[in-house]
Amino acid sequence: MILLALAGLLAAAPVSWGQGRQAFVDPQAIAEIEPSAAGAAALRELDPKAVVQPGSPRVSLWQLSGATSEQVLAALEAKLPGHFAPVLHDERSPASKLRVPAGGVLVWLEASIDPAGWAEQRRLAVKQDFGRGLLLLESAPGAATLSLAAALRADKRVKTVMPNWWLRAVRR
Repeated sequence: MILLALAGLLAAAPVSWGQGRQAFVDPQAIAEIEPSAAGAAALRELDPKAVVQPGSPRVSLWQLSGATSEQVLAALEAKLPGHFAPVLHDERSPASKLRVPAGGVLVWLEASIDPAGWAEQRRLAVKQDFGRGLLLLESAPGAATLSLAAALRADKRVKTVMPNWWLRAVRR
């Protein structure tokens, strides 16, 4: 299983998510956001041998046994939209730090910009306004989060933008 995951990561094209930052999609793992019995049942319907790994109350990590994460995510998106997301690694190794685009995009705007007006003009929902131009915008987990972050990065009035990542806590 580890060799299969390593081979997939080596072949995977990187996903860019920030200025010079990239991550690699794990072809044998997916994340379930807000785990539920319905989510587990839908996943096991597609991959009966999938195994849940330790995650957190908000995110369950699933190790796939057959199809690739891309195939499984596409099928699950049709059944439970916004409930599953890809698992990304910071390096081309399944042992490297992992991250999941869990929904939402953090944006830091230039000081001269009215955050509420800027978001309203783009028809974006503000989940939280932290003040001083820092916003958490709503988006569905997975590809929607990555797409929104990429689109907002092109706005010259945005200082910084990044997906709201779920990161696995590790002991030092």
